[in-house]
Amino acid sequence: MLATRFKLNISANNGSLAHTACSELELFANSDGNDRTTGCSATASSVIGANAAIKCFDDSSVTQWGAVITDFPDCWNEFVLLVPVETEELSSYTIQGWHYTGEASIAMKDFTLAYWDNSSWVTLDERQDETGWLQYEVREFIISPISAPNASGIISLKISRKGIVTATVMSGIVGIFGNSGGTTPSLDRYVLVSTDDFQLVSTDNFILVSSDFA
Repeated sequence: MLATRFKLNISANNGSLAHTACSELELFANSDGNDRTTGCSATASSVIGANAAIKCFDDSSVTQWGAVITDFPDCWNEFVLLVPVETEELSSYTIQGWHYTGEASIAMKDFTLAYWDNSSWVTLDERQDETGWLQYEVREFIISPISAPNASGIISLKISRKGIVTATVMSGIVGIFGNSGGTTPSLDRYVLVSTDDFQLVSTDNFILVSSDFA
């Protein structure tokens, strides 16, 4: 789905009894190598001095967002993208933990990244025990592919040729694998023609993708 609102939530740091921080966060999608946070706006559960929420997205290695640890376990930085992004396309994000000399203990240890789906926060990625951050160190975190809502178990691809269902293909890994017109799946690639309609359906009958299925 298209999303603009995202939230970094920190639940523990690396030992500081005063505050925590994130020096820089960048978000990437499969379609290009551009940082999707460029030009975003940001708010936070708290800030320390001039270490505003937006400092987490200013493309500088010598600034940071800082927050008090009394916010734990709900210490958050919510950012709104300038351009919406398809959550299914999100591939990774990078974090620079800290930059002030001698403050490795303020770096994030346990945290999540989530997006707003217009009703609730959905977790994109969760990390635990991120320790040993070096000064100015940047770490990359891979986002696992997002499953479609309500999709569970094996997915079926139903193909209709001129109103007649000619194939129902079952695959644990979504793919266009089927047969040449019968009803028993095989490993032959099924070739769709211009008159074919199709539905991609989960086991609980949630239609993931559909043409004008007859």
